[in-house]
Amino acid sequence: MRALWQIALRSWFWLILFAVCLSVALFHLLNPAPAFSLGISLLIALGAATLATAVAMLLNFIILAPIMLNRLRRTPGVLGEHLFEVSDEGLREVTGIREVRVAPGNARRLIRTRNIIIAVISARAAFLLPRRDFADAAAYDDFWKALQPLARAKKN
Repeated sequence: MRALWQIALRSWFWLILFAVCLSVALFHLLNPAPAFSLGISLLIALGAATLATAVAMLLNFIILAPIMLNRLRRTPGVLGEHLFEVSDEGLREVTGIREVRVAPGNARRLIRTRNIIIAVISARAAFLLPRRDFADAAAYDDFWKALQPLARAKKN
């Protein structure tokens, strides 16, 4: 969602929307019988344009973010379907493009929450395994137990 927000901020659309809102606000505030002085009218116009653009961006974010998340949930992943297997040799991930193996003791950290298992492999790599991808709670628990040998031994 953060990426969506950053893309929206860099879009020319928002700059043009801001300019249009500013123009409309200035047109209404700088009519032949202004209620305020020129300086106050300019500040009000700038504030109104900023507020209108911010509200439009927020509405865009609120509407588009759930749509994008729903589409992401339905896709099999960036590299296609991911298959994970845990054996005595460690964790093995297979996609249509590559195969990754993580030997026992090579994971920096294993994290388990109610909804996801995270195997942190390095500073830039981690496997995220959502609970919804498991058949049931028992399969989720069994996979968590099978991952334990991947974790590095704790230093005393």
